[in-house]
Amino acid sequence: MRFRVKKLHLSTGNLCVAVLNYLDARELTFHRGDRVRLKKGRKEAVAVIDTTNSEKVVPRGSIGLMDEVDNRLRIHTGYVEVMHEPLPGSVELIKKKLDGKTLTYNDYVEVIHDILYNKLTSLELAYFVSGIYLNRINNSLS
Repeated sequence: MRFRVKKLHLSTGNLCVAVLNYLDARELTFHRGDRVRLKKGRKEAVAVIDTTNSEKVVPRGSIGLMDEVDNRLRIHTGYVEVMHEPLPGSVELIKKKLDGKTLTYNDYVEVIHDILYNKLTSLELAYFVSGIYLNRINNSLS
């Protein structure tokens, strides 16, 4: 689906966030925290969805871009394609760690990669740290 771009001139500090009008989000079955892929020509970015009830902040048919998304796409005006984006694989690895299961070296590399490239929310990061705290890192990593 296509949405008109609205720059919000706000920063999250790191995470890419896009804001939809609550009614648009509900109609398209997007929920807060869902990930979307935004595409304009060859430029793409993945963002976490937030919603607003305010038509002044983000009118229906528009998508508000926080500075981090805007910096990646560099869209001045016009429209952007919005598509559902699946969760990063590292989210399943974090759940596995919380369940007390052992992660491999490559599993940790995948999670750390997603941390470095801002693919995880602060909540997912907190779950990862909690999983390590509760279940420790296995000593056989090499």
